Amino acid sequence: MSVAEAPSARLNPDPKDRIEFHAEEFKALKTEIGELTKSTFSNLQYALLASGGLFGWLFTTLRAPSPGSVPSCLPPASDLATVAFLPMVISIVFGLLSAAAYMRVNTKGRYIARMEDQLAADDLGWERSLEAAPRLIFYVHCFAWTLLTASNLYFGLALYRWTRLAN
Repeated sequence: MSVAEAPSARLNPDPKDRIEFHAEEFKALKTEIGELTKSTFSNLQYALLASGGLFGWLFTTLRAPSPGSVPSCLPPASDLATVAFLPMVISIVFGLLSAAAYMRVNTKGRYIARMEDQLAADDLGWERSLEAAPRLIFYVHCFAWTLLTASNLYFGLALYRWTRLAN
């Protein structure tokens, strides 16, 4: 009977093979954590670019028509006013994607900490050292997302009010 046929059968690998397996698993997990962390920074960059691009377009497009101006093919400012909140929505979506990535990083980090408890000496190990130190980059990242979303809300409200007053 093979191992695949007997689900209750347990392998008893050589301790050296177990350590090699966990070392490779550790490398793979650290690579995945690095990629997830990079994606959170990319999400912030994309949200900043999208917000800046949309607000730039809106601020240059939504002008009150002046007497004698050339007619525009753009819809009236009142129709575009609802788009003023799109940068905030985009930053919230990218922020939620980053939050999900951070939660996944935290789960992987806890698993690595368990591996370190089993395989490392006493209090040695990367995850153990992170527990003692504050995770400054996480707090800075949270602050950046909060600032971006709040500024998108502020500028969205200001633009919305301006377009309503112009009509």
